[in-house]
Formats: sequence, C-alpha cells, structure tokens
Amino acid sequence: MICRGRGAMGARGDQGNRDSIRSGRRTFAPAVLRLAVALAFLTGATGSAAAGMRVASTAVCADQFPLALADPGDIVGISVLGHDPAVSALAGRATTIPTLKADAETYLTAGADMVIGAEHGDTKTIVMLQRVGVQVLRVPSRNDFPEMMDQLATVGGRMGLPQAGRALADGTDRRLSAVRARTAGPPVVAAYYRPDGGSAGHGTFVDAEMRAGGYESLASHLGQSGWGRLDLETLVMHPPQAMVIAFFDRASVGISRRFTEHPAFRKMLSDVPVIAIPGAATACGNWTLVDGVEFLAATRGASALAASRPSPAPAGGGAP
Repeated sequence: MICRGRGAMGARGDQGNRDSIRSGRRTFAPAVLRLAVALAFLTGATGSAAAGMRVASTAVCADQFPLALADPGDIVGISVLGHDPAVSALAGRATTIPTLKADAETYLTAGADMVIGAEHGDTKTIVMLQRVGVQVLRVPSRNDFPEMMDQLATVGGRMGLPQAGRALADGTDRRLSAVRARTAGPPVVAAYYRPDGGSAGHGTFVDAEMRAGGYESLASHLGQSGWGRLDLETLVMHPPQAMVIAFFDRASVGISRRFTEHPAFRKMLSDVPVIAIPGAATACGNWTLVDGVEFLAATRGASALAASRPSPAPAGGGAP
C-alpha cells in the first residue's frame, strides 16, 4: 500500500528542517564573508603596509583619491567611469587597474582593506562591508577649496598615506595661488550650463571653480544658490559676458537636448564667447577642479573676455 499523505508529525518535521536550513544560511553567509576578509588580508597584506592599504573605490569621484595617492599595485579596482577620460581627471593612471563590480563579494574577493565610496548610494554594499570589518570611507563633494584640501589630507591619512595627501593638497594650493595672481580684477560673468539646462549658483563647487578661474556664474550673480535651472527668460533678460558649457559632448539625444536646441539658447551661443570646459575638469567637488580653474583662467586671459561687453546688472531679488 502506498501512502500519499503525510501526517502532522511529518509536516512539522519538514518545517523544522526548512527552518534549520534557513537559519544555517543566515549564519553561514556572514561566516563566509569573514573568512573572505581574513584570506584577503593574509594574501594582500604582505609588502603593502609601507605603501598604504589595498584600496578599492565605487564611483568616479571616489576613484580620484586612490588614483592620485596610492601605488597602482595597492589599488585593487575602481569604477567603470574611473577609466573614462571624459569624466575622470586621472583616467590616464588607471590603465592597468581593474574595473570592479560594486558589490561586497567582489571587493572582498579582490582583497580590499578599504573601500572608498561616494556620499550616497551603494548603501547595502557599504553596510555589508562594515559588518565584516572592511574599512569604508565616504567622500562627499566639497563646495570650496579649503574644504577640498582638508578632505584630501584626511583621506590620505585614512589610507595610510598622510604625506602624499598633504603634499598633493599643498601643491594644489600653490597652483590656485598662481591662478589668482593672473586673474586679479573684476570677474567675467558667465552663464554656466549643462545640456539639460542645469546651472550652478552660489555655494556649489562649480561656482567656486569659476570664481577661482576669474569668472562668476550668472546664476550666482543674480542671487541664486545651489544647483538648479537657469531658464531661457533669465538668460535673455540678463545676457552674460560669456557662456561656460560642460558635458555637451556627452548629451543624449532626447529631452536633455531640448533646452540647448532652443533658438534663444543657440543665438546666445553665437552672440558671446563660449568656453567648453572639459567634463573631467568639472565633474567632482574635490581638488581635481584645479584643472578646470587653470583652464578657465587661460581662456579668460586669451580672449580678454572681461572687456568684451558690460557685466549684467544683478537682479535685486534674485533671478526672475
């Protein structure tokens, strides 16, 4: 006789087995991750302590720190965009460095002692890495150069490379001082635009970059703060002395181009000098902006833009 049913005791027993399996999985996964950390330490620590930690990074702006400070042999991997010279200022140093998928298992397998990430995102990955003892450092964008230099020195210290961080910060300060000496006098008021019509007002790192290079963002000039749009009506009512555009070579076809294809915008591009700043020189709120500062200062001096047309009058209560 074949019994097709199972009694209550059998069902309870099977349920107990399933609960045990699930419980085992919950305890097994962290154990595997801890083992991975231990193995990564044992296999990666030899010979690297003097040069710094074995470091990985998760986003293009975070990538700049290991690329600038660490020996290539101590960088276990960076993000995809870290290799893209259109947005990564130090992409040229990344030719021999792997691209890593942004998940905890990948970083552990690669043997990272520290993972440097952006201010936001990758939360699940970051939490998992912290649970198993990997050092995690988030590097938010900074909006003025003193904060950027402090951050650079701090990150260098956390990476075990304090002298490299401080030296790079000091060198960047010297480059900024040299630019300031060449750009004394009234700034050129320029409308900064991204392809979607986005602009940068007071308190943004682009505003700080433009000021250091001898320009003033039109949005800031008109009393706007933070990131936002600078609409066409405002642009037409307050024509700038120049236009600074970024990422136009990367704009996708579609809604992001509708603003920049408007006749009023196209006319302004033909009426005033246009400076197309390289995306990599304005992508991240950190010390790499010094490249953009020097670029802007050079275009300002070469074109004598300050004398090209009168500065637009500030709006009393902000931009309309």
